[in-house]
Amino acid sequence: MLNIEEHLNLIRKIVWSFVKGNPGLEFDDLFSEACLACLEAKHKFNPEKGKGSTFIWRVVNNRILNIIGREGEKNEFFLEEEGPSCLQSFWPSPEEQLIAKEEWLGILNTLSPKAKQICSLVLDRTSPYLPTDKPKTCRGAIIRELRKQGWVWPDIWRGFREIKHVLSIES
Repeated sequence: MLNIEEHLNLIRKIVWSFVKGNPGLEFDDLFSEACLACLEAKHKFNPEKGKGSTFIWRVVNNRILNIIGREGEKNEFFLEEEGPSCLQSFWPSPEEQLIAKEEWLGILNTLSPKAKQICSLVLDRTSPYLPTDKPKTCRGAIIRELRKQGWVWPDIWRGFREIKHVLSIES
């Protein structure tokens, strides 16, 4: 079981990293929200899939990014009415988001059905926690899931190679 109290310093550090770079953010409000996010997500933690600190980092980071990135809402975490101007350059405009989405869909459409299935496994938000800070562990989790689904080794490696190839061409 994940003990949130053991990770309070980590939570403070993550929140502080957002506050020091964005003077309009309120530390206390974000810290409270980060702790709440950890409490809500602690039942999803699986120690076999990664360290508690990594899980905490992802939960807190995602929650704060979601709070900062809310569009069309008045955000109580900002002191200024419009939010800090430094965030306006950080977040893409709606047009840039639409272009990025279209480009991403174009990339996905070039993939074979097997490679698309690997991508959907990785991008599925309901899938178990993937430790992206440890590529080999992450790749191992994906491979185990594909093997459970009956995939054979050559198909798995062809899928990975195809995805790597397509992404290296696009970047």
